[in-house]
Amino acid sequence: MRHKLDWAAFAAAPSRLLQRASVIMGTLVLCVGAVQADYLNTNGAESAPNFAEIRVFEDRVRVLLEIDLKDYAAFLPTSVADAAVSLNPSLLAENPMSALVVKIGETALEPTVETVELRLRKDRPMPIRTAGMPEPPKPAPQTSEVIYAELEYPFAGRPERISFAPPNNDNGTTLVTMGFLSWHGETAINDYRYLSSTETLALDWDDPWYTAFENRVIARHGSAPITSFISVEPKEVRHEVVFRLRDLEAWTELSLGNAQSLTATELASIKEAAAQVLANRNPLVVDGVRRHPASIRVEQVELNLQGLKVLDAQQFTERNTAMFGAVLSFPHVDLPEELSLTWELFSERGSPVPIRVTDLAGGVPETVTSTDPTVVWTNFLTSWSTPETKPIIAPLGREFDVPVVSFILLAIACVIALFAFKSQSWRRYALTAPSSILLILSFLSSGATHSMRLPWAGTPNSDQATQILDGLLQNVSVSMLSADAATFQSSLGSYVSKEHRLDVGAEMRRGLSIELPSGALARIEAVDDITADSVQEAKEGLQILARWDAYVSGGHWGHLHRRVISYRALLDVAEHDTGWRMTGLTVLEAKPRASSAAEGGNT
Repeated sequence: MRHKLDWAAFAAAPSRLLQRASVIMGTLVLCVGAVQADYLNTNGAESAPNFAEIRVFEDRVRVLLEIDLKDYAAFLPTSVADAAVSLNPSLLAENPMSALVVKIGETALEPTVETVELRLRKDRPMPIRTAGMPEPPKPAPQTSEVIYAELEYPFAGRPERISFAPPNNDNGTTLVTMGFLSWHGETAINDYRYLSSTETLALDWDDPWYTAFENRVIARHGSAPITSFISVEPKEVRHEVVFRLRDLEAWTELSLGNAQSLTATELASIKEAAAQVLANRNPLVVDGVRRHPASIRVEQVELNLQGLKVLDAQQFTERNTAMFGAVLSFPHVDLPEELSLTWELFSERGSPVPIRVTDLAGGVPETVTSTDPTVVWTNFLTSWSTPETKPIIAPLGREFDVPVVSFILLAIACVIALFAFKSQSWRRYALTAPSSILLILSFLSSGATHSMRLPWAGTPNSDQATQILDGLLQNVSVSMLSADAATFQSSLGSYVSKEHRLDVGAEMRRGLSIELPSGALARIEAVDDITADSVQEAKEGLQILARWDAYVSGGHWGHLHRRVISYRALLDVAEHDTGWRMTGLTVLEAKPRASSAAEGGNT
């Protein structure tokens, strides 16, 4: 069972010092709160007191309007505005023309009113900001109830432009604060924005993806029809691509006919076709060698207000809006010195393709075009060393706290006492005093102890068991970096007994893998809070019931996910000539730590 993680670049520090730094940095990120996506809106328009949701269809514009009660009069003609103090919804139903002005050219479209009523305000997600991001403007006071209206503005033909204007006075000054969202059919046009003046929408009826406001500030994130992400990680190069079905159809023959709605079976065949196309196009060259992906996973995704979201199995999907995300894995023994990607698959309109290359030092945005299709990454990391598994040396034996000083003083006192016993009477009395003083000092110094280990083995104490666990889990973190099965098994050699490697490796993959929605695996950045709940002797050595926290991170399609997973497991270990080795593993529990149900993201 793999544990799903809804929430990019990953770096595993080879030294203990860097791992501790990763824990600290991860904790800082995790403390900012819950973030459920890879896009963070920062203008505060989602909390505007008045809000419009605008959708353009083939024959009409549909507007869902929420009017703050204190602003109701501004949405009515001057002749009836004074009567708005009664908050009578019928006033808007009888006078809808000034609620939101929609024009084609100079002609204002006359709305029909579907619904006008008093209802509770709709909750809209407030974006969570990571440390360092500027605070949004403070929202204006809102009433808990709103005048809710559904308006439709019919039109004929396919206009090139439609404009929208909020309520304003004769001087053109906007009377209210209004946020809005808009769509052309099912395609989102903009993120949360303010409608503070007349805004004109240029419509692309052939491909609504390219419908956009003339004011380029009013736009959506992820506007490119194709995006690419290259992640250069310690044991893997990963190439991720987001693309539309419409462009895939230009790259290969899918034989979908005139169908506008696709079934689950058709979607499965589309994913297979996409994997075949991507396996053989956009060549990736690593250290001078053309590489082919070891695995390809394609998922259906959607671009919404919170960013890219992986969709669950769909019974039917609209063909015109279908999007997919692909993850191509290229296992590698170490960080490459250089890699290059030559892009071949452009959209049908030849749009530039943004590519973000991320390594252990961070991400760099690039763009490829049909005239300049190659992006090159060079390894400039000077302080990097390859993370490797290591033998675990933790001497096992019983330890005792020995009062060494007290024993020495006692021994000297005994020798003096012996001389006193054999001496004549006057010497006996002379030696008794120092012997007595040394006995007293011996008693007083009994608290000054030195820890000494007996040479024969015994059951380890808690500190020794924790030391063994720490070494094992550090090695596990390194092994889990390997995407390739053979490299993974090879990495177990220094800390897992040969006859148990297949079983232990399988349990590590089953119980310790954290899977992202894209299918990519998150990586273990660091482990902390290691606790040995019990240590018992077993047939081959010892069995330790352990608990620990793993700081995991992973990325897909430019989105960084982080979370702390708390584990509980039984580890069977045995001491060999080369150090401690794991002979068995049973993961009993793996769950997100309650205080860290957070993730961060960026595009």
